[in-house]
Amino acid sequence: MSNFNHESYLAAIQSWENTISRYSEIERLIPLYNVFSLSPEQIQQINKEDEDPKNFRLDIGIQDDVLIMILVPRDAKGAIKILENYTYVNLAPLDHDLQLKEIQQYTLINRSVLSKDLTHMSTDSDLNFPILSRPAIEQQTAVKEIEDWRMSGMDWFLRECNEFDGKRIFRRFFISKEDLLQDESSTTNITCSFALKFSDIYQRMLVSLIFISFQQNNLLTNAGPDFSISNVFDYARPCPPVCQL
Repeated sequence: MSNFNHESYLAAIQSWENTISRYSEIERLIPLYNVFSLSPEQIQQINKEDEDPKNFRLDIGIQDDVLIMILVPRDAKGAIKILENYTYVNLAPLDHDLQLKEIQQYTLINRSVLSKDLTHMSTDSDLNFPILSRPAIEQQTAVKEIEDWRMSGMDWFLRECNEFDGKRIFRRFFISKEDLLQDESSTTNITCSFALKFSDIYQRMLVSLIFISFQQNNLLTNAGPDFSISNVFDYARPCPPVCQL
């Protein structure tokens, strides 16, 4: 677990702010196959310190010439807390393959009708399709968005730097607490990857974060009927454009 003080936190986010208009530096700092890895202890720590009722805030910064994601505790009004220690994680290569899981369970209902004199009158069937039992995205959607990032992420940065001077590039992300804390007791680690997805609201491609969680009790084995569950989540809102205090 890596930590630094408030002054270093401010310096880290300012360093990223100073970099967002310089494409060559972004290209050097962000290998498109690198990810962030969060531990249960880090999630527990920010959950304990953060007073915002709905969202966690993750700021992007640069520390020791490495892109980092900083877990930023806030008070009940959403203002950043001034602390001695802020937790952060480095953008780094994976040391293992990622397994994205999705299980869907269906219920097939067969019905036959016999008349009063036991004559067969009709037979029909209904297939109940699953609904999501947690805030997940389909596995293939997640794979496509991560692949789009891998193939086109630098093209996205190049356009943002050349046409908009980096002003539309993300500084931070907001993540629903309810979502990130799903299955908190059984989570062993969470891998967080950048992704590219199209926003219907803003009518352009935005960078998001996809979280892939891993559970010690095999998360996906206890689904009830007619439910779809997944270890892949997409609940990060980038700022800009989705900004708040």
